Formats: sequence, structure tokens, C-alpha cells
Amino acid sequence: MNDQPTVTRRQFVKTTGNAVALGAALSAFPSFGVLGANEKLRLGFIGVGGRGSYHVKEFSEMDDVSIVAAADPAQSKLDKVKAAFPNVKVFQDFHALLELKNVDAVVIATADHWHAIPAILACQAGKDVYVEKPLGHNIREGRAMVQAARKYNRVVQLGTQQRSGPHWIEAVERIRSGDLGKVSLVRTWNCWDLKSIHADMGNPPDCDPPPGLNYDLWLGPAPKRPFNPRHTDFYFYYFNRNGYTFFAESGRGNPKNVPSQGMEVQHKRNWIDCIRSRKRPNSDVELGHLGCLPGHLGNIAYRVGRRIAWNGEKETIPGDPQAEALLGRTYRAPYLLPKV
Repeated sequence: MNDQPTVTRRQFVKTTGNAVALGAALSAFPSFGVLGANEKLRLGFIGVGGRGSYHVKEFSEMDDVSIVAAADPAQSKLDKVKAAFPNVKVFQDFHALLELKNVDAVVIATADHWHAIPAILACQAGKDVYVEKPLGHNIREGRAMVQAARKYNRVVQLGTQQRSGPHWIEAVERIRSGDLGKVSLVRTWNCWDLKSIHADMGNPPDCDPPPGLNYDLWLGPAPKRPFNPRHTDFYFYYFNRNGYTFFAESGRGNPKNVPSQGMEVQHKRNWIDCIRSRKRPNSDVELGHLGCLPGHLGNIAYRVGRRIAWNGEKETIPGDPQAEALLGRTYRAPYLLPKV
């Protein structure tokens, strides 16, 4: 059993300052983190719940990768990692992980509202980043993450693994080449039962956080609110697309189904290879940012209840201060978005 103490808000502020200072120092050395062909890439994991633990398992099976550290506000999740990998250092506060000199890159699979801050701090600390989707909580977070990746010369891959799936790559190439002819109809769907997407969550009352969970740290920049078991641990909806179907313009009764050829391992492998080559990965942070814009803008239009006008060049919503305010968020101190 690990006896890591619970991080306090005072400690969080202190470690935030340390991480920023470390990033400023390391940014003067552009070659930091470049590995030789035979060196193992040393990974730290920030967030090791359902998705995070899956990442730990898959990366641990790669011969040129070693798992050296993990961070999560929930002690129970850290205990599981420690049981599987006894030599791994574990922390509730991810800032301590970012200070480790033997961590070359980090994998971030925290709750959706907690992606941007550790990703930016990791870039400032000279570490490459694999961060789960969505890229950020809002549009300004996404742009800040792009700026951090470019300023500190980091390889940042968004976890949209479809971009590394051979069947999806083939589909894109066939469309671009004109092989499919004129595309006049596109249909997308998602077929999961209620249990699979955790829609059978019920409506439990607010209660005390479970022992070992630093709930204040889990909330981070989000507004303070009572703990509820259905606001944590994967109780949100997500999509899973494992293949595609296309119909010829004539003879729609004979569609061709193209099954999945895998994408999870390929996507992780692409990131690892790009860390070594210093090339941009398949789902580079800027592609991830641009891909998230339609969803963010749709949410903003829904929240203000009207059509909005988007200036893509400046990433603003001119003439609409209410909608413009929703491009960012108010951060709960001390969990602030780092300046880039």
C-alpha cells in the first residue's frame, strides 16, 4: 500500500510554480527528450482510471517503452498500478511526476476538464505528450496547447486513434483520389446498448468522496460542487467507430463493409516513432484543436440560443460578447491555465 500524502492547495500552488520554472529552464535546450534508436522511452501516466489503465497496459507491451511513474487523485487507482508495476513511482499530484528527470513523455487520460493544464505544464517541463480527447475544455485551451507544443518543440498527439487506423487512412485516400466518385450522402451512427455507455447510471444523491480520493484536486479548475459518484469515473458518453460502409451511387442494395484493421496500438506507435524522429504525429495537437472547433462552437450556439458568427482566422465571435465569453472559462484558483 502506498502512503503518499494527500496534496493540499498550498502544495499545489508551490508545485505549479516549480513546474513552470522547470519548463522555462528546459525550453532553452531544444534537444531535450530526443532519444537514441536503442534507448527506451520512459513514460509517466497522468490519470490511470479506465482509459488510463488501458493505456498503461498497451504501452507496457512495447519493447522500447518503460513505465516509470503514474499520478491520479484516487489512491485506489494508484494502488492498482503499483501492484502491477512495483517499481513505478506513484503520486496523487501530477506536478511531482512532471518534476521527475527520468520521465521523457507523459500520457494524459484525466477527466475531460483536466486535459489542458497538465499538457501545457508537461510541454514546459520538456516532455512530449499523448493527451486524450477532447483536446481541451474550450477553444482557448486548445489554442494554448498548440502554442505550448510549438514554443517548447514538443510532440503532442491527441488520442483520436482513428487517424492511425489503416482502414480509415484508406477511406480518406480513396475519397481524395476520386476513387469513390462524387460523394453525395454521408451517414454516421453509433450502436451501443445503454449499459455500455453507462446510460443506466441512475440518480444517486450527493455524498462524501470515497476514502483516498483527493476530490478538490479531481475538480481542479471546475467550479466547487458536492461529490456525486455519477460525476466521476467514466460516466459520460463517447463514440466508438470500428469500421465503415460505403454505397455505390447505383446499386445501393449491395454496400461494402470494411471492418476495422486496428488503430489503438498503431496510434500509440505513431506517437512513439514521432518522438524519436521529432516529426509531427498523425493527430498533431493543431489538427486536434481544429477538429474540436465544430463541437465547441455548436455547444456555444446552443448555450446562447442563437446562431453565431465565427472568425476562424482570429478565433473570435465578433459582435457577440456573451458567446465570446464562452470561448474560455473561469478557473477555480489555484488551478489556473498556465501562460504560454
